[in-house]
Amino acid sequence: MSNHLGSFFLAFLILFVIISGEENTMEKIDLKEIEKVETKCIVKNLNWFYHGFDFGNITKIMRDGILAKKYLDFPTSDFGLNGKHYISISKDIINHPCSAFQSYKSTYPLVILDNVETIKCKNNPLYYHLRLTSLPFRYSDWVDEYHVYSKISPDKFIGIECMVYDWARDDGLFLLKRFRNMLEVMQSLDTKLPVYDFSRQKDGIVHEIDQEEFLSLTKCL
Repeated sequence: MSNHLGSFFLAFLILFVIISGEENTMEKIDLKEIEKVETKCIVKNLNWFYHGFDFGNITKIMRDGILAKKYLDFPTSDFGLNGKHYISISKDIINHPCSAFQSYKSTYPLVILDNVETIKCKNNPLYYHLRLTSLPFRYSDWVDEYHVYSKISPDKFIGIECMVYDWARDDGLFLLKRFRNMLEVMQSLDTKLPVYDFSRQKDGIVHEIDQEEFLSLTKCL
């Protein structure tokens, strides 16, 4: 009898923990709360460049910089117009229908770069056939794509761009969780880069995220 009671109590305890965890899980973030952690504004620099990356790669990027495919320690293909020798970056050309920046910013964080040596890509059919070589004749049908040879060191990083307000508005909890995890990693690495939300930009003005306040706000994610 005592064994049955013990099993029943254990099952009840497990169920209680599961239900409690679900009750404490945040299902939606109030946009007004997002606005509270984005009170500081800056005017973005039109000379900045941007490089999209996966949230999970933040440690390697902050430690090693942004590397061309030939330097990566895992198998890669020649997918993309940058081949194995170049890194693709973009500029923010607002409201252009053929913009790499506009295409990637909705679902990826972007490293903001300054003072990098770039090659402007051209929509030239001859350059297309050279895309997998190391020659400095770079092809793209994006109007805002540039290539950087070999590596971009972390001292060229001046910030991170994201779309946190839009993710919260569109119930993008998966992206918000990944963003939160990225901030925690940046904290553990003692990374001092500012993080900017471009969701509500107007006349070139964007919002800086208070990272500590955001982590506090989303602790139940």
